[in-house]
Amino acid sequence: MKKFKITGRNLPSQLSTAATVMTVISLDRMIGEENRAKLDVTIRFKHHDAEGEAIRKSKNRYEVIVDHHRITHDAWNREYGPDERTVKIVNIVAHEMTHVAQYYRGTLVKKSDLLYHHGVNHAVDDLQTYFDAPYEEEARGKEEGHMIAFLHTWKKLIEDGVIEL
Repeated sequence: MKKFKITGRNLPSQLSTAATVMTVISLDRMIGEENRAKLDVTIRFKHHDAEGEAIRKSKNRYEVIVDHHRITHDAWNREYGPDERTVKIVNIVAHEMTHVAQYYRGTLVKKSDLLYHHGVNHAVDDLQTYFDAPYEEEARGKEEGHMIAFLHTWKKLIEDGVIEL
């Protein structure tokens, strides 16, 4: 990336390292290394009204917000352990990078607070229609593939001594 920055208070170094690795892996898988190299990406770990959001500032500049404070329990209200929580947060980074790639490719466009996917606005009236929106289905579908690629790379970085736990 031309410019990359992670902000947040009291972030464990392992989390910021994992978010960095996931950002590179997911963007390379979707738009290629040469296009990723053109981007300015800032990830802000802070309170927000959603778990995550990708914001297009310009063609090559993006801000991603991840509310890591919200990531405490799963859908069945079971509390995440520390490692599970980190995995979920990194998964959210992968999800939001899919939206960055969609914005970059022009398949997702925001106009007057409305999102258009391939030129079609999909009205989001409730949580169900939100999850059924094609841009969300794509992002949720990409999460697992990005995570598999991430885990492979993460393991290699540890074995090579690049990352210490």
